[in-house]
Amino acid sequence: MQMSERDKLIVENQRLVSFTLHKYYPSWAFDEDMQQIGMIGLCRAADNYDPTKGKFSTFATRYIINELRHEFRRSSTQSRTGTEVSVDLEVADDCTLEDMLVGDTDVDYCDRDALFDTLKPKERKVAELLEQGYSQAEISRQLGYKRGYTSYLTRNIKRRWRKFL
Repeated sequence: MQMSERDKLIVENQRLVSFTLHKYYPSWAFDEDMQQIGMIGLCRAADNYDPTKGKFSTFATRYIINELRHEFRRSSTQSRTGTEVSVDLEVADDCTLEDMLVGDTDVDYCDRDALFDTLKPKERKVAELLEQGYSQAEISRQLGYKRGYTSYLTRNIKRRWRKFL
């Protein structure tokens, strides 16, 4: 059976997936799912490769990284959306999930207003916008600050927040 040019590229460059994972995502280098996702990127690269435009390995690395990034974005979105679970769910005999959850008396809450009182006026405005869900870029545009300055203020807010807790 004769292998097609596409199949040869894939077989000859399988190690490129492991190399790319080790180089750019070392903590995921031995994860089989990430290896498979990298292989999907390699296959897509083989489908779209034009030999007149350069080396396959350079071309394929970009596809592999893009496929991995796409998976990371997809999985992080999935974990944020989550699944709703009823607190009436019985987890043991005569014990519901609600019984096992931490109640109001078990948690030290942070007094938001006391924290905001420790912030400077510009930091307070940025913190309020962050709290409303605005990105740093949107806050910079809205307040007329440079992006770096907004980032600086955000770091200060986070530092104070950690100290306050």
